[in-house]
Amino acid sequence: MELDNEADTLAAVARGDADYALAPTGIGYYAIHQHQLRDMVALSPPLLERRYVFAARHGRADLVARIDASLERLRASGTQNDLYVEWIGNLSARKALPWPAITGGVAALLVIGGSTLAWRRRRRDSPVVQYAGQNAALLAELQDAIDNDRLGYQFQPKLDLRSGRWLGAELLVRWDHPQRGPMSPEEFVPIAEQARVIGAMSLHLVRCGLRQRQQWPAADPPLHVSVNISANDLADPRLVDAIIARHRQDGPGLMLEITETDVMREPGLVAEAVPRLRAHGIRISVDDFGAGHSSLVNLRRLAPDELKIDRSFVTSLLDSRSDQAIVTAIIGLAHELGATVAAEGIEDDATRDWLAAAGCDIGQGFRIARPMGAAQLATLLRAQA
Repeated sequence: MELDNEADTLAAVARGDADYALAPTGIGYYAIHQHQLRDMVALSPPLLERRYVFAARHGRADLVARIDASLERLRASGTQNDLYVEWIGNLSARKALPWPAITGGVAALLVIGGSTLAWRRRRRDSPVVQYAGQNAALLAELQDAIDNDRLGYQFQPKLDLRSGRWLGAELLVRWDHPQRGPMSPEEFVPIAEQARVIGAMSLHLVRCGLRQRQQWPAADPPLHVSVNISANDLADPRLVDAIIARHRQDGPGLMLEITETDVMREPGLVAEAVPRLRAHGIRISVDDFGAGHSSLVNLRRLAPDELKIDRSFVTSLLDSRSDQAIVTAIIGLAHELGATVAAEGIEDDATRDWLAAAGCDIGQGFRIARPMGAAQLATLLRAQA
């Protein structure tokens, strides 16, 4: 449905005429407040933010350094984004705007640019609806599972589409919660990212992946285990050091699949981390390319060894000329950059054949191999050897 204004768009979802709507962040929150749409829920945090400017009076040059330092602390800690979400969610034409105070005693007006969000009608049984208390308890249980090695995983093999040989596998996190039962990553990974627990989980999974990698047979080219990690985790030098140390101890054969589920907060630090990782034999893959926050600027920063085409372009590939054009362009771009191309979500032979003919190097999906346990994967790889 194409409507004339954002408020009508959100109202259509509230009435049940549509399943979800796309609306700019600020307008979306404002319309929800003005129209009392209490059964609406945002499906994502703000995607983009713009730089903003402060002015200081002559004679108060000391404020410049204080403001810069405060802003840096806010940005690095994620508080800036949290303040923005809290502020924009309380927009009101009937009362004063609750501008936040900046850490370090510097009061400032945060003017952060709008973006596009998806909104959907809140359902009583919707897994999107979470409360702070529930999140806090879940995070504590997740941290306990990490600390006590109770966080599970499976592997999905990766296939060379030309030779038909296995190239390794991607580690997929799994969590069998003691009370809630099996939980999908979508239920706990976003919460872990928001609470900055994702780094500890990523390091744990790197350790698990490399430990299992030692059970795989020797191969030429070497088999790689791929582990997903947030781009923002690479901005943490201590985590990068820990990954390098673990790879030095248990490697080789590690590939980090960089996911951009959030805005890259420290692009400079991420750009510094990548050559350090690569110098120690750790390969870089950009996951879900074309569907998240990936941009050509970030592609240049990461200089990946592999680009993974998001499954949303693969599942409808045979029926969509636009998806075919996009996939063909991604394959050409990756090869020009010296990277291999992997496609996720291959579920039939026709799609696999089309991708191979188009020059795609690697395939993953249910038609190739479903996720499996470590022992089953090791047996599969030894049979090839």
